[in-house]
Amino acid sequence: ALKIDKSFITEMEETIESTGFMIAQSVIGLAHNLGVKVVAEGIETAKHLVWLRSFQCDYGQGYFFAKPLNAQQATALVQGQMGWSYVQSHPGSQPEERSLSHWR
Repeated sequence: ALKIDKSFITEMEETIESTGFMIAQSVIGLAHNLGVKVVAEGIETAKHLVWLRSFQCDYGQGYFFAKPLNAQQATALVQGQMGWSYVQSHPGSQPEERSLSHWR
């Protein structure tokens, strides 16, 4: 998979004409044309998520979904032993958006 650096995602906050917005959209399109999956890192707002999903980004990570977890917590979360209520996400997050398995 190809990762898009969080610096480009963070810059998407400003406007759809921003360099970060255009780079993210272009990289996702290019990767998909080459048959490569894409991971966007640094997703911190619902706006980031909506834009990246509209570009058909395959995976995402960032504070929007969860704070950093240690190995034991991450394993418990993935195995379903720890619910999202335990994970303290970014104050701007929207829990209903977290139900998409690709976006964890």
